[in-house]
Amino acid sequence: MLTKLLHPSSSSSVILAAIFAAVASCVTVPLIPTPAVAAPCNLPLGCGQPPPDINPIGNCLDPALCGNPNQPPQGGANPPVVRAPADIAADIRAGFPLPPIVVHTAPGGDGKGTTYAKLLTYLWLTGWVTPPPQLATQAGETVEVTATPYYANWNLVETQQNCNGPGSRTSAECSYTYNRSSPNGGRDPYSINATVYFKITWVCTAGCTGGGALDDLADPSAPYALTVGEIQAITKHG
Repeated sequence: MLTKLLHPSSSSSVILAAIFAAVASCVTVPLIPTPAVAAPCNLPLGCGQPPPDINPIGNCLDPALCGNPNQPPQGGANPPVVRAPADIAADIRAGFPLPPIVVHTAPGGDGKGTTYAKLLTYLWLTGWVTPPPQLATQAGETVEVTATPYYANWNLVETQQNCNGPGSRTSAECSYTYNRSSPNGGRDPYSINATVYFKITWVCTAGCTGGGALDDLADPSAPYALTVGEIQAITKHG
């Protein structure tokens, strides 16, 4: 057996020679990578077509081909929304800070009062003031809104009446005479109140022109407890 391995037969030599020849004839072929599958470049909308040199996960192999990721879309950045001056004025009106309205009567007191049927009662209030104008600026345009009080509506339970001013504790310019006592023979008060109405106007003061009037603003007071009693008179005959 050993002799055969050391001295192969002619047929074995032929077989081995054929194997060596086949091995020697093999040619090493370099591997060719599979081309990357195209995927969109991660660019902001409007930055143009994706470059051809991209990898399968969608990021540019060459960032220079992607452009600046922070650049605005083609055509420039979205311009700011510019609102009409009248719309700005309407927004200011909706949030306009009005003064507190407080009701008083004479005769009367602080938050409550007592008067009598058939007696002239003076009505007056605090808060009848012109508040500071409110302004808003947008894109170089400034809108100014002004509120001006011009009448007060009094809810007196027996009736309602308008007064063209705040009234006074010493004047009958705003007053009322009750015809009867308040509930329960004058032991329970009426709940009265006043609402001041403000004229609202606006004007462009810079960067634009125009102006006009908006709907009035109503500024109601807190309730005021007014007791209306009766004066009893006894007449004696001589």
